[in-house]
Amino acid sequence: HPVDSIYDFTPNNGQAVTASGRDMVTTTNCNTCHQVLGGIPGDNPEASGAGFHGGSRNEVRYCVVCHTEQRKYGRTEATRDATLTFTSQTYRFYDRAIGNLPNEIHKIHGGGVLAYKKYDYADVEFNEVEYPQDIRNCNKCHDATNPTTPDAKNWMERPSRLACGACHDGIDFATGTGVTLADAAKGMTVSPGGHVGGIQPDDAQCAECHADPARPDINVATVHIPVTPPNPGNALVLGGTNANTNAAWILSNPARKPEGAIVVTYDIKSVSVNAQQQPVMVFRMLQDGVPTPLNDFAAATPNPATGQKEIWDNFMGAPSLYFVFAVPQDGFTTPSDFNATVSGYLRTIWNGSATGSGVGSLSAPDADGYYTGTLTGVTIPTSAVMLTGGMGYSYNCTSTLPLTQTNLAEYPVTAPTASPAPACAANANNICKQGGLIVIAPNVNKVATGFTGRRAIVEDARCNKCHQELGTFTEDAFHAGQRNDGTTCSWCHTPNRASSGWSADSVYFVHAIHAGAKRSTEFTWHASTPTASFAEVKYPGVLNFCEGCHIPGAYNFSNADSEAQLPNRLYRTFATGSFSGHVGDTFTTYSGASCTAGSSAPATETSVHALAPYFTPTATGTSTPNYGVAFSFNAGANPSNGCTPSGTAFSIGSGQTTEEVAAANTAYQTNLVSSPIASVCFACHDTSPAMAHFELNGGSIYKARSAALDTIETCIICHGSGKIADIKEVHAH
Repeated sequence: HPVDSIYDFTPNNGQAVTASGRDMVTTTNCNTCHQVLGGIPGDNPEASGAGFHGGSRNEVRYCVVCHTEQRKYGRTEATRDATLTFTSQTYRFYDRAIGNLPNEIHKIHGGGVLAYKKYDYADVEFNEVEYPQDIRNCNKCHDATNPTTPDAKNWMERPSRLACGACHDGIDFATGTGVTLADAAKGMTVSPGGHVGGIQPDDAQCAECHADPARPDINVATVHIPVTPPNPGNALVLGGTNANTNAAWILSNPARKPEGAIVVTYDIKSVSVNAQQQPVMVFRMLQDGVPTPLNDFAAATPNPATGQKEIWDNFMGAPSLYFVFAVPQDGFTTPSDFNATVSGYLRTIWNGSATGSGVGSLSAPDADGYYTGTLTGVTIPTSAVMLTGGMGYSYNCTSTLPLTQTNLAEYPVTAPTASPAPACAANANNICKQGGLIVIAPNVNKVATGFTGRRAIVEDARCNKCHQELGTFTEDAFHAGQRNDGTTCSWCHTPNRASSGWSADSVYFVHAIHAGAKRSTEFTWHASTPTASFAEVKYPGVLNFCEGCHIPGAYNFSNADSEAQLPNRLYRTFATGSFSGHVGDTFTTYSGASCTAGSSAPATETSVHALAPYFTPTATGTSTPNYGVAFSFNAGANPSNGCTPSGTAFSIGSGQTTEEVAAANTAYQTNLVSSPIASVCFACHDTSPAMAHFELNGGSIYKARSAALDTIETCIICHGSGKIADIKEVHAH
């Protein structure tokens, strides 16, 4: 790769400077996410998201040689309309050079929250960039702990119009007028009073207000604490529809927490199966690193914020005890992918209100503060492999509220405002409150005694080089930030999970999201509008540098664990059930013990757009064929009843899988699936020639399960470790 050499010198004598050159950022910090700043020479933009200048300018200290305020000269002021939308290219704005490095870099990374829209600097459209973590994690780039960047604290100690105005682009400091980011987000185009500090012709006064710890409302360090707001569409607010999201504020960076916030961590001592084949976890919970006992339920005082007894004072909600394993499926007696889970919500186990498969027992703590939690409502079969237990994971705001701090005035707990009332309002054992602060507690897990764990494939630390804490962003979050470990995404996103004709298996959708800009077919899974897709995602590093996420030897099956588990990988489900392929279409649904017929909601533009394009719906007014029922395992004591998409009732007994029930199995065999290796490759390489290549060599893409299982992938003959087209070598950068 090209190397940029830097020599800072004094012009009148050519001698190297000895004083600091205002070093605030290192290229090493940039490369934690970008991997190779500037990209690989010759790579296409989709493969190297950080590619610019042909890959030959890759040292941040070199960037400032050209990207100075001089870049505005010869450029005209950008034109914009009354809606804060630019109508020209944006080289010069507020008489400042957009290409001046602090201005340009902050605008690129903060493009999703800028007040003005349609930025276009040399065909770089800032507003189209989504930063993969909270933009207020300023220390991600400006690392004050690094001795080579002694000026890294300038962002909070020496604020300036240039740096601050880069993100807060609605304010014209020369006139003191404009719009704040908060007001722009509300649809306003002018803020009454503009800049509260008035006209600022220079930076001399900035620190007086914005670096003053006594002014937390405008202190830079305080207002940039990375706290994601509650999802405005959560099921506890007016019109809310989504229960599987955050109704609380979420702190994603415990190193920069609000005053009074408590950092919670989990500690698992062991996971096992008892003599009754019930899963057991020995664990404890810590506050700010100190083991902290749970409240005694009988003696506990109700939390003033909820009116209920909670496992800890000043908190509501709880983590879950989550167990995952694999049972025989599709002829694989020892699958190397998870396909079964059981869990118990710690709060309902603690207070005795748990029901069904979530019933459990909780011991008193031992001398070291460890509790023994047992799920007594489920049975782990003797055929199970890879049993692993984890802690955290709760994220349903109406039934399994995450552990949430309730005593911080800045993050108040309030009653739900949804109308009609959310489901939790009818259950006295449920917490039905919104608000509070979630300080993300990293998920922890441990393989059960006597079991061998699933092969290690990715590493959470690699995910968090870009994501800081997986699951949270500046204004959004997924799974309320509670499923934050990249290594355990596969617990829920198993080979059997699918929606809208797309595989929701982690090995497929994670690749498809990160390769969104490269794919030939838009990945529209979970599209929220008729035009949305993951094609908007441009991977910020080098896409074919597999070890950005994967541990060495995992992705090309060269390490012993991956090679050993290769023959037992499960086929990936892409479609189950029925789909409406045209706007307004419906299909017949069946529910209840008698499989009573009903109707689906009419298809919308968004739902049709979200469908995978590999379905060919019949004429308008009819639905696509039905693709059966998904695989499941019943670990509970009671039968699990269901209906096939064609209306046949079935019952899966305790300890049974879908395959062991005739009616369910008949429908199950009509699932559309793809073979395991081809599924991964297909996530990025989705062209017609690529699909033909997979199938020519024994792979299956969107085939009926019964047919796909009759073929055998031969990918490893050529693509195995050390072979002519080794996966690692063909992805070499």
